[in-house]
Amino acid sequence: TSGEGFGIPIIEAMSCEVPILATDYTTTQELVKDNKAGLGIKLSGVEEIDLFKENSIDYDRKVLDGTITGSWEVERGFCSITDAVDKLKFLYDNPEICREFGRNGRNAVLNKYDFEMIIGPALEREICNI
Repeated sequence: TSGEGFGIPIIEAMSCEVPILATDYTTTQELVKDNKAGLGIKLSGVEEIDLFKENSIDYDRKVLDGTITGSWEVERGFCSITDAVDKLKFLYDNPEICREFGRNGRNAVLNKYDFEMIIGPALEREICNI
């Protein structure tokens, strides 16, 4: 997730029935998780790490807060590699869940995010105060 306001690439993938794995930051809850279209990946540094099982260099590398301030002072989230791998493997091992996420995502796009049927008319009503 790199500071986008809505997540157009996410809904583009959802419209193609692609199960979503996205950093659990900004719009992921609304677009992915609420629509049961995929899984959110934890931010780096929020996973539990046992200090006594890691050497200090690895521990320092892993213990981050999951965000970094980028250009235009926008907080940008970056995902936990470990959680991403775990969730990717889960989807690989569960193809029926992948298909279900894909169907759910496609339905959400058609019912909530279709520009001509939903977004455009709502925007027009808002602009024209209809």
